[in-house]
Amino acid sequence: MPTGGARPWTRPARVAAGGSAWPARRGHDPGAGTGAPVAWPGGLLSGHARRTRDTELSACIDRKIETMSTPSILIVEDEALTAEDIRAHVEEAGYEVSAIAASATEALDLLAGSRPDAVLMDIVLEGEMDGIAAAEQIRKLYQIPVVFLSAYSERELVERAQATQPYGYLLKPFDQRELRTTLALALHNAARDKEMRDQQRWLQAVLASLHEGVIMADRQGRIMALNRAAEVLLDRQTDQVAGAPLTTVLNLASPAQTVQLTEAMTRATHLGEAMPAPVEVDLLGPGGMPQPTALAVSPVTRDDGTLDGLVLSLVDVSRQREARQRLKNLNAELEQRVTERTGALQQATLRAEAASAAKSNFLARMSHELRTPLNPIVAYAEMMTVDRSLPEDTRAMAEDMLAAGQHLLDLIGQLLAASEQDGLPTENNHGDADA
Repeated sequence: MPTGGARPWTRPARVAAGGSAWPARRGHDPGAGTGAPVAWPGGLLSGHARRTRDTELSACIDRKIETMSTPSILIVEDEALTAEDIRAHVEEAGYEVSAIAASATEALDLLAGSRPDAVLMDIVLEGEMDGIAAAEQIRKLYQIPVVFLSAYSERELVERAQATQPYGYLLKPFDQRELRTTLALALHNAARDKEMRDQQRWLQAVLASLHEGVIMADRQGRIMALNRAAEVLLDRQTDQVAGAPLTTVLNLASPAQTVQLTEAMTRATHLGEAMPAPVEVDLLGPGGMPQPTALAVSPVTRDDGTLDGLVLSLVDVSRQREARQRLKNLNAELEQRVTERTGALQQATLRAEAASAAKSNFLARMSHELRTPLNPIVAYAEMMTVDRSLPEDTRAMAEDMLAAGQHLLDLIGQLLAASEQDGLPTENNHGDADA
């Protein structure tokens, strides 16, 4: 509060039933407590209708407050009597007053030790720091909702206050209903903002933990942010590429890959289509070395379907490519070995077939050569066995010779039969040659 000058308003006398004796101002119900009709957005309200409206509004706020623990409010006001009057209004509205600070410095000291749910901040305060400067510090350090209280509404002052992102601005004098409603909305909006900040922290933690590089870009394809994995892949920090076009940051090894990326971005931008599957490209890394990378582009759309931006995912697939190359080399080596082994087997088969043919040919010839002299021997032995002119012992020896010859013929016959089963030449094949 400026010293040596009169305040634009002073604390009025309290009135009964929790009312306010502050003079009426524009926007207040001048007919409050009377039966006279009052102009209100949407038409004239009679005293009864106005009381009904106020009762319903108060009941709605009461139900909201009952569903939560009693919020605490820090009051920052340098006039003691005014501060006590504000305390009474706050408590009548169903809130607790955690403390009253007479200056911005005292308020910051109190906040260093405790955290109220909201701050009612007078703008014009004694000391070097006014309420707007204090609200800026509170927003940066504690993110506690601040509602300004002021008798001033000059444009420059309001613009300064808006820069601190307050949750409300109450003009003095205010009534109980205004204070109650403003605090309820401020606490509700602060809880919603906290939930959004928590979600953003979770999202940032998830993005930071991903091994997959993520690039966020606006609808024009200008980079907004990179996660840590993308910074490693691109060898650049977010602040180095923020606002730069994607096509100038993603240096691809071939013009064909650049065209493919541009087409994917165009489909995402104009048609809202995501890539059906990631494509493998060679991203030029530090020193111009190609980095095998799987790249995908997806659009980010708003509730009405319009494009809000793009998300690109980058995955280092160097190991996968190396594994594929090793597998390809192993397959080629295996095919070479199979070819070599097949050739060796074919040669061995040919040699075995030649040896088998030579053996069979030998056996066939030998069997023929053995049978040729045996046939007359067997014939003569048979003739001797029936010749009665020969002595008995001679015929007996002839019978033994006949039996031995027939046995040899049987063995030769079995040998020829085995040769025929193997598909080898037999005696008949050599008949002409022997003849």
